[in-house]
Amino acid sequence: MANDTTIRALAMHAALVTGGDLGAVERAEGYARLIQEYADTGDCAELRQTTEVARRENADAGNMPVD
Repeated sequence: MANDTTIRALAMHAALVTGGDLGAVERAEGYARLIQEYADTGDCAELRQTTEVARRENADAGNMPVD
């Protein structure tokens, strides 16, 4: 299991990649935790749901079709 320091380091890397977007850091940290949960339990339902919500939000923000 990844510890909080590892998860935070991954989130900070996301911040560098996105030019310091703090929202991206929080999203990356959340995804890292969900991925870790999936690795630990094999249950990807929450990860799948979170990914779908983000995909729809991104589509709405860019006025792009979802499908």
